[in-house]
Amino acid sequence: MIKIYLIISFAFILNVSFAQFKVTGTVKDKEKGDPLPYVSIGEKGTSNGTTTNDKGEYKLTVSDKNSILVFSFVGYDNSEEAIEGRSVIDYSLVPSSDLLNEVVVTALGQKRATKNLGYGIQRVEGKAMSEVKSANFVDNLAGNVAGVSVSQGATGVGSTSKITIRGEASFTNNNPLFVVDGIPINNSSLFNNTSEAAAGFQEVDFGNGGMEINQDDIESVTVLKGPGAAALYGARAANGVILVTTKDGSESKGLGVSINSTTFIENAFQLPQFQNKYGQGNSGQFNYVDGLGGGTNDVISYSWGPALDQGTLVQQFDSPVTLPDGSVVRGGDVAVHGGAPITATEFKSNPDNLKDFYK
Repeated sequence: MIKIYLIISFAFILNVSFAQFKVTGTVKDKEKGDPLPYVSIGEKGTSNGTTTNDKGEYKLTVSDKNSILVFSFVGYDNSEEAIEGRSVIDYSLVPSSDLLNEVVVTALGQKRATKNLGYGIQRVEGKAMSEVKSANFVDNLAGNVAGVSVSQGATGVGSTSKITIRGEASFTNNNPLFVVDGIPINNSSLFNNTSEAAAGFQEVDFGNGGMEINQDDIESVTVLKGPGAAALYGARAANGVILVTTKDGSESKGLGVSINSTTFIENAFQLPQFQNKYGQGNSGQFNYVDGLGGGTNDVISYSWGPALDQGTLVQQFDSPVTLPDGSVVRGGDVAVHGGAPITATEFKSNPDNLKDFYK
């Protein structure tokens, strides 16, 4: 019985070995004739495959002598070749026409072929920028361009997003130059130092210039990297250049209408803790007339005013004003409304006013 099993197994192995077919050859560049290393070669319809060595040579055992070989390599067109019983197949790959003929916009609106440029460059189509939009155009470059790092603002929508190309190069400014349709724009962070007594230590982040660009208007974005790109725009481009080309409608036929909508929902991570026992004022006094500096002691100060939630009636920013014609408005002052009296209202706390603002 054991002999029978051995005979059957031997016959099966012999049959499989005859069914397999070995193919060897060399893969070269069709235009230059140079061997191409690390070209992927696979048997169509299977996971069976190999790669060429540093001399462009390959060896592959396929399941059938009539199988089809698939050749693929970066920068070259993918192609197929039927074996047709041949044991040696030398093959030549054709450089990708898309790569060779790609035209990008460089300095001053000039269009040049990518292969003729002597510096690093990468192009992103406008469609990739608008499919999943963020509130800040700069954030959309993250993950779309090699060597570009984007740090989103920590204060939510409208805050500054930091962008660098090929790492940090300066302690002060690492912003690349933004150029929209040939016009340089300032992408520096826009911070405003307040001068009020109680807020002199604070900065207000108004975002950066790049965030004003509408993703729906972009045809393409070209990123120029390295010192070669800087030479095109001078010292301002020392950190690289981001060229934005907007749509001009030249390829549209007739009237075109596009409708899109984007919704963002965010929650405040943590709110400041406020005291809600005393109001604004000084030495226990408070009187509102016309805003900052107009009342008795309503200048922003670190001192407390009267206690809140005690039923105290004072004139405040939202106190009603009865006009001579009998109508009532809120938030007015005596001078503006011709001496009309301001009705004092309860001096009370609003512990959830900031929380409600985010709703």
